[in-house]
Amino acid sequence: MARLRGFRSLAQAITLGFLVRATIAQSCTGTASSGLPATCGASQSGNIGTYTDACGSNYTIFCSSDSQPGPVGTATALTIQACMQACDGYSGCVAAVLQGSTCSFKTQLTTISTAANSIVLVKYAPNPAYPSPVPAASYVNASTGCGSALPAGLSPYGQSVRYSIISPADGLNRTYLVKIPQYYSANAASPLILAFPGHGSSAAAIEQLTGLSGSSYNSYGIVVYVDPYGPPGGFESDPDYAPGGIESSVNDISFVKNLIANMTASFCIDTGAIMATGHDNGGGLVNVLACDPVTSISIAVFAPNSAAVYSGILSSTNPNVFTMRPLGTPVQGNCTPGRNNVPIIEFHGTNDNSIPYLGSITQASYALPAIPHWVQAWSVRQGYGNASISTNIATTVQGDSVTMFQFGGNSGALGIVTHYQLGNWTHNWPNPGIDNTAPINAGLLAMNYMYTFTNYTRTPVFNPPNSTVGVLPTASPTSSTTSSSSTSSSSTSSSSTSSSSTSSSSISTSVSTSSGSSATSGTGSSLSTSNVIHYRDHECDRHYISKQYFHQPDWDTHNDYYYDNYSNFFSPYDRYD
Repeated sequence: MARLRGFRSLAQAITLGFLVRATIAQSCTGTASSGLPATCGASQSGNIGTYTDACGSNYTIFCSSDSQPGPVGTATALTIQACMQACDGYSGCVAAVLQGSTCSFKTQLTTISTAANSIVLVKYAPNPAYPSPVPAASYVNASTGCGSALPAGLSPYGQSVRYSIISPADGLNRTYLVKIPQYYSANAASPLILAFPGHGSSAAAIEQLTGLSGSSYNSYGIVVYVDPYGPPGGFESDPDYAPGGIESSVNDISFVKNLIANMTASFCIDTGAIMATGHDNGGGLVNVLACDPVTSISIAVFAPNSAAVYSGILSSTNPNVFTMRPLGTPVQGNCTPGRNNVPIIEFHGTNDNSIPYLGSITQASYALPAIPHWVQAWSVRQGYGNASISTNIATTVQGDSVTMFQFGGNSGALGIVTHYQLGNWTHNWPNPGIDNTAPINAGLLAMNYMYTFTNYTRTPVFNPPNSTVGVLPTASPTSSTTSSSSTSSSSTSSSSTSSSSTSSSSISTSVSTSSGSSATSGTGSSLSTSNVIHYRDHECDRHYISKQYFHQPDWDTHNDYYYDNYSNFFSPYDRYD
């Protein structure tokens, strides 16, 4: 009999008013899925697919599994189909567990775990707002890893597992955590999310910050949390990792290309639904990847937070952070994405002292553009113009303000470039689950954005013509997620599933970084500034810019414009050289 967790006995459950054994009168005349098995085979485990019962309800079947919390009632059922129909007939049932001839009903579902001789039937996912993964058999963007069993140590909604690979481009050992979502199936193409932490941080830290391992808003996506290389622990969006820097040997662009190839060969991935997100220096790497001709195509959506978007302009040249051309990065002379419809969303606090909202030429050897100017440049670069629509976003944090700026409306692509201006927020990932002063939930908004701007008919490109590196074999776990070290020395396993072998896959990756391509952005008219003075009104805790004038002699009217606070930065008059 299925266990009633939380009760010492069945009698106690009855005494407390819980229905333990029910007679379900459910007569359905529909046709169940033709492949629906009567029960699980002895060798079957994990997600074996989604099936429709005779009542028309869809259930995802997990063999050799159990779920939490405990049941609220039971009924007799001899087959999976009978248990599905029994759940349909029980008010509020969202899942059931079939153990022997006992079908236990669940009105809540929080976790799924491995358990012998037990089958979990899930009626619907916790977040029905997101589409279920597309069946791999008939989907053009299903990766070569579809149909492969999960590597040892990984299970749906199980603990994140640390892996280690040697990056072919630079020979460096790189580590990362892999989290399998609650509803993963080897036969349905899951989204892939790459998450990059800040400077000196770790994969384990960004996992906790983002909340992307939770099923409440990521039921389907595999998440890869990448450790920065170090110490000091950074990515090549950091000036120290640029040519001439102390860590210039690191080649993150090629590493990410190989990582994507590894993941798509080892797991069932939707290659048209890959998102890159990151915080601080990791957010800067997201910008670098969006600027690369290859990764800007292979990755569908980009979602940095508090992004350290260092330009390719030296601070020593004293550039104007409000008008400079933020077209390059420390490792890219120009930002040259391989397409013009790159969806990018960025979250940034106005009180960010690490990566100042208004830019800086004193943080490092390369200049940081003002964030509003950088966001607008992304819109102009892609041909969407510089006009935006601003919307005040509700927040429960007293005294804070959140404004969303969306570009692309003039071209029928409103939001293709989006920025959240977080009033009074500092240099942190906003997650109300771990910080009740967070004005928004960036992880949830990033997931919403990914599903909104993922084009399921877009066929991405992984390999440039001069590709020389084949698919990496499946990586081997080195330790659990409890370790935050980024210096694991374990090498990549030589064993792999048949679907991830080099000979069976057409995916390959380049070992070279991209540079030297011509810029694709438009260029505005000359713009100059004068008399820039910053001060803070401590009583109101607001940051102002006093007497900041933008002079544009080529315009017919309005030679001088005055911006008095953050809210006016997205003005029709804001241009870059």
